[in-house]
Amino acid sequence: MAVIKVDAKGVDCPIPLVKFKKGVDQAGADDLVEIEFTCPDTTISIPGYCENHGLEVVSMERQPDKWVLTAKRK
Repeated sequence: MAVIKVDAKGVDCPIPLVKFKKGVDQAGADDLVEIEFTCPDTTISIPGYCENHGLEVVSMERQPDKWVLTAKRK
């Protein structure tokens, strides 16, 4: 299992979602996609995308200067 890391800090929507989709496209069946972002709207757009595209949000953590979301294929 690999972890595909995506850096979307400092950019506004929809760029974090676009970068997340590219990370998902690179991920294999058992891989995790971890995205770091600062845009508050992304806390809604990526979980919504996951729900509609067969992905599971494993965790989403608010850190002092960013959010970190980890997802995988169901």
